[in-house]
Amino acid sequence: MRRESACRVTKPLPYTAFDALQWLAHRTRSQIEWATDSIGWSSACDDGAEADYESELDSLSEHLEAMDAVLAGLPGQWGVYSDGRPVSTSVEIERGAILDYLWSPDPSVDVPHVISGHRPADPGVDGGTYQVTVTPPSSLTVQLFPPATD
Repeated sequence: MRRESACRVTKPLPYTAFDALQWLAHRTRSQIEWATDSIGWSSACDDGAEADYESELDSLSEHLEAMDAVLAGLPGQWGVYSDGRPVSTSVEIERGAILDYLWSPDPSVDVPHVISGHRPADPGVDGGTYQVTVTPPSSLTVQLFPPATD
């Protein structure tokens, strides 16, 4: 009877543990900042609602501070993967509207694609649309389109 080995031979990953840690730290920061901003904006529309979430928002802020303190002591070049690609690329769609794109630590995962959305405008106003062309390994190109005409 043949016994299977407890050890499996696996193919090496195309990225380092530090690359994965950078991706996770960036994603964690981005998601927490998005959540706290969303709660803050929602609370601004509902008088006193932000106070209802004060301890939760403080906890998230403390989490980011603790993460920064722990990660600050690690050696390595933050913001750049081991193969030289940036961890993220930011592009301004319009004044005040920034897209921050997080690249995968595995370069084979990133594929060219387009991200589209509505341009910022006052409520009830069609500001047009935008398209951001994502081209690995690090390029973001913005195209702005005017509002549709009837």
